[in-house]
Amino acid sequence: MPPDRRTQSKLCVVGRARNRKRERRRSSQGVRAEPQARRVRVGPAVVRVGADGVVDESTLPVEVQNMIHTMRRPDYLAEDGRLIGRPFVSALFNGWRYVAVGSRMAKLPPEATFHEFLEAFLVDDVLGRDWVAGELARGSDARPIARWLADLRAMRARTPGPSGVRQVDMTGSALAFLTLAYDVYSTYHCAELPERILRRLRHPVEFQGAKYEIAVAGLFARAGFTIEWIDDRTRKRPEFVASHKTTGERLVVEAKSRHRPGVLGRPGAIDVEAMKADLDRLFYDALEKETDGLPYAIYLDANMPVAATGDEELRRLRDIQRMLDRHESGPKGPDPFVGVTVTNFSWHYAGDAPTIGRSESVLVVPRYPLVALHDPRTLQLIFEAAKQYGDVPGLFPNS
Repeated sequence: MPPDRRTQSKLCVVGRARNRKRERRRSSQGVRAEPQARRVRVGPAVVRVGADGVVDESTLPVEVQNMIHTMRRPDYLAEDGRLIGRPFVSALFNGWRYVAVGSRMAKLPPEATFHEFLEAFLVDDVLGRDWVAGELARGSDARPIARWLADLRAMRARTPGPSGVRQVDMTGSALAFLTLAYDVYSTYHCAELPERILRRLRHPVEFQGAKYEIAVAGLFARAGFTIEWIDDRTRKRPEFVASHKTTGERLVVEAKSRHRPGVLGRPGAIDVEAMKADLDRLFYDALEKETDGLPYAIYLDANMPVAATGDEELRRLRDIQRMLDRHESGPKGPDPFVGVTVTNFSWHYAGDAPTIGRSESVLVVPRYPLVALHDPRTLQLIFEAAKQYGDVPGLFPNS
């Protein structure tokens, strides 16, 4: 799905030849010459030009077609269709790799992978080496981020083979760490992260909420949105305002993650059998937020292990449907949101075991939104970013 469909640009034909004698003769006879399609030689190639002056781009030389495709592709979309927010800014110089992240600059060994850069960026530039070292020293009592980092490093250490880049099966902890690091990178590269959210990321109780807010901000940033964090504590407001570079749409976004005993630093014991997609409280709390007349997108994370069977997945969908059915709406009472996205970014349940790396997400679009979006590409981009969640590039471009 190309997120940014545009009408074909008209290429100007310079020096259009005309037979003026023939035009004058036909004009004197009251006959107008009908425009005809023709072919124009461009170097060794023959290009077809329609009667309306529009070039048939399929007849252009391949290198020219590729150049036009690159010029039309928005900067938040990579060549392979991956949403990236902004192009990677990285270069090798004097035996080092330099990486720009927004207004920051990181320096790495030239052989470093993008995964290794993400680790260094989150540990050194965001969380702080001293804080991470202190958490790692706590062993099994460490915060989730530190435990994921320890598992990631252990996975690298036990990988056999010669030095250099190697492909290995990703563990749940490793993917949980790398997705968080990628979200932090994406948000910094395209916007900023308030210090209050970074403080919550280090907090034992508030970590889960901060992690999910960063996850949603990251996927919006990769979809081509700018992020304006809302810092109004006098009212019940959503997390941020997102504005798209291409569609021009502005909407407010709320992100809430379901707490589970024994998961993501919460006290208690994990009981997977008793888990349901019971997100009603989070949903109704999100409905109370003040949106100031902007379209409103709600994100709810189920925080459950990935569904093992189709029947289990169907039960969860029914739980979500029941939650929405309890919320009555219609032409006279429209929904205050333009979409509810239920995600399940839950690789942390797999721990140091291999994981499939697949995210789960469901987008529900109301028939009667109170404030509608005007460009259908906006929702398409938002959902595509959710589908791509967990696909973290391993290498720098052209590595």
